[in-house]
Amino acid sequence: MKKFYSIAVVSMSLIAGSAFAQSQRFILAEEFTQASCGPCAAQNPAFNAVLEANTTKIIGLKYQVWWPGYDPMYNHNKSEVNTRVAYYAVNGVPNARLDGTNNAGAPSGITQSVIDNLTLTFRHLIL
Repeated sequence: MKKFYSIAVVSMSLIAGSAFAQSQRFILAEEFTQASCGPCAAQNPAFNAVLEANTTKIIGLKYQVWWPGYDPMYNHNKSEVNTRVAYYAVNGVPNARLDGTNNAGAPSGITQSVIDNLTLTFRHLIL
């Protein structure tokens, strides 16, 4: 009976360990944008399409900033937006970051190729 119990415990540990090793890692894309910003409006449709085409690979967060014009959405989330703007020292929009460190520049810099390369990198780190 002890032998069976030991085998069962080891088997369950291996199954649980392999389940965690196979967990999906998502890319975090943070975009800083503004309602009165012409370049932002020009880049948002393509950026949104990339996000929607990769829902199993990337999560997008968008921050509405208070410049260069008026943005009523900023008024609903001031403290969080101000914190992220200060953290990244963002001084212009449109602006995008990947995984909290990579400066992607404009949202147009986040392409399918960039997402695929990051996804491959994550797979190699997990395996």
